[in-house]
Amino acid sequence: MNKSANTLIQQTQKFRKTTGFYKRSLDKAIYKYHLSRRLKVIINSVIIAFPALLQFIFFSDIKYLVSFLICISFLLSFFFLFRLRLMLTFPFVVISFAFSIYIALYSQSPGATAIMAIFNTKLEAIIGFLKSPRILAGLIVLSIILLGYIRLVLMGSRPGEEKELPYLRARRYVLFIMLAASICLYVPVRSHLNTTYPFSIIYNSTSYVKILARMEKVSEREYIFKGTLDSNFRQKTGTFILILGESSRRANWSLYGYRRNTNVFLKGVMSERPRNFILLKDYLSTAQTTYPNMMTIFSLLPSKNFAEIPDYPSFTRIMKRVSFRTYFISTYTNIFSNFISADKNIIVDSKDDLSLLPEIREVLEDRQDARKLIIVHLRDSHLAFSGYEYTYEDYVSPTNKPMVDKYDNSIIHTGEFLKGLTAQVLGSSEPVFAWYMPDHGENLNDFNDGNYGHGTSGFTRYELELPSIMFFNDAFIAANPEIRRVSKNSGFRTSHSNVSNTFLGLSGIYPDEYRGDLDLSSQDFEEGEPYIIDENLFPIRYSKAKIQ
Repeated sequence: MNKSANTLIQQTQKFRKTTGFYKRSLDKAIYKYHLSRRLKVIINSVIIAFPALLQFIFFSDIKYLVSFLICISFLLSFFFLFRLRLMLTFPFVVISFAFSIYIALYSQSPGATAIMAIFNTKLEAIIGFLKSPRILAGLIVLSIILLGYIRLVLMGSRPGEEKELPYLRARRYVLFIMLAASICLYVPVRSHLNTTYPFSIIYNSTSYVKILARMEKVSEREYIFKGTLDSNFRQKTGTFILILGESSRRANWSLYGYRRNTNVFLKGVMSERPRNFILLKDYLSTAQTTYPNMMTIFSLLPSKNFAEIPDYPSFTRIMKRVSFRTYFISTYTNIFSNFISADKNIIVDSKDDLSLLPEIREVLEDRQDARKLIIVHLRDSHLAFSGYEYTYEDYVSPTNKPMVDKYDNSIIHTGEFLKGLTAQVLGSSEPVFAWYMPDHGENLNDFNDGNYGHGTSGFTRYELELPSIMFFNDAFIAANPEIRRVSKNSGFRTSHSNVSNTFLGLSGIYPDEYRGDLDLSSQDFEEGEPYIIDENLFPIRYSKAKIQ
């Protein structure tokens, strides 16, 4: 009994000794090296304002330096005057570090398109983006920096030490002057600082909210058709299908000369029925990310007039108003569903685009409505969405570039979907027209810069140059001879700005907003220079944009 008691005592003493060692080590790590409270405030203020200084270093524009000076002056005076706890600023510090690392990685500031993506991107897409090599490296650096910040700034003072800051009470008027000066300096130049940190975050967020509010207002307002209809419109029947892809770039389509046979499913059908297909030779995206492109695709206004797009109805709403039954079919919801304004939204619980084919077939075979418009939104080649369960173990022979292999497989899989859809289109007895285009392309470390994905750096041709293909059955050719004019114009440079007007032109609907010069089926069609939307939603003439 005594022996057991002695053993228990020895174990307890050993445990206390071990825990005491760790407690002393932790206490030393936390409190041995610590900064004065005043220095912590200065460091914290500089960290929060640092992205503006980094913008000045990268972009050499004086407005960024002005923004940094305004912020640092405001923060220092505010912290010292109102004794703000540093822990409360931690979210702003995280945003500052993330913003700075983004600039360092991509030599570009996050703009309004980034805000749109943050608010609307699904979790699986976010995870896919975070798993890209460059972002992973950035996350590691961010974690290390945050740990250092927590150790040196948020920790390091023993409990009870320096509870209050030495606020220079005898010089409080200096702090008030600094605070007032920073506000007075900002007010007259605020319109010039909308693209500088931190004001760009506020500006871009409010811009995004305003865009959604304007589109919501248009969708709630009753649309009254004003315009003309084709003389044969009453006799016309049939179905139009718009297939929206994701992140598929022209450079990896074998139909455009890619070394791998990524369009194996399409080539066979196209060789058998060449008159039923039109391949657009030089089709361009109007932005790097989904949401500006979606707005341009569904609007009759060209991307040049992007700022006005939210105030006008989508072409789907116009066709819906003029006796077309409209459908939206996808495996995931779309934030612009009100803007698209379909009669029926069909969301299939699946991760495979092939699962949409039965739904499309059902709509095509439904004879209840003489005129139909079907919008199909695919997962396609988005890196975060491309984890398909392939029919075969692998479509392509694996190489030492697994990301490229996976991407090429997704294109082949989309080809399998398009082959299934062409069978439905060509086999229909009613006139059917379908047009496929992705929203934008994708970067695959093409310049050995670690750039995977889209919209995170400057414009690249791999994001902007897209594949686009139309297919239609013989009944549509017979009922719509103007399709030959589309074929004739297929060699010209076209873009998302041509989509809405071409659909309306082929369907014989000409609202007041209709633009014949943007309609590929119109005799008034003109090859105009497209505009591309930058990260801050500003249109840039294609020839003036810096494209890598």
